[in-house]
Amino acid sequence: MCSVRGENRRMRAVFKDTEQFKSTIEDNRVTGIIKKCGGEMYMSERNWMAALDSFWEGFVAMVDSGDSGAVDLLKYVILTQILS
Repeated sequence: MCSVRGENRRMRAVFKDTEQFKSTIEDNRVTGIIKKCGGEMYMSERNWMAALDSFWEGFVAMVDSGDSGAVDLLKYVILTQILS
């Protein structure tokens, strides 16, 4: 919701809170979605390296779960690699 509304300050706080729950989130699809949202947040701030790291972690999680959303994250990884 924060990313849709453009509430970057709140998004940053929520994303940092989710980093604390890394060990309790067992579903790789959920981890991938969280990392994708974090990467989009970093991209809006023009922090390309942090976005690249977040997208890459999300991509790996999505591939591990066999989710087709991994293709979209791979596109983000390539784009942020070019921009960084």
